[in-house]
Amino acid sequence: MYESTFELVDRFAAALPRSEELAQPVESIVLQLTARVARLGRIAQRMEAHSSNNTLEFLHGVRGELKATEAELLHWRVVLARLKGSEVPIDPEPVPKGEWVAETPRQVDE
Repeated sequence: MYESTFELVDRFAAALPRSEELAQPVESIVLQLTARVARLGRIAQRMEAHSSNNTLEFLHGVRGELKATEAELLHWRVVLARLKGSEVPIDPEPVPKGEWVAETPRQVDE
């Protein structure tokens, strides 16, 4: 079985019952991550505009954190959509079938 992290999160979230009570803390997480993505994006834009050789390494780190936070935000949006029974976001980077991107628990144990 080949699955991206997005597909694994979606499958997990699909098993959750619809629940406004459970959706409330997830909404809070989504709002916090949305604000963090916006803040990191602003920092990266400012740094790009005023970049020098000294700041390029730091900018690379900010961009990496931004990408990871955007991925985490997408996963929480999937969970929230499943809890509320609304439309699930589309995976922005679908994984071609036949490529491993997530290790199975058995592979991790070995």
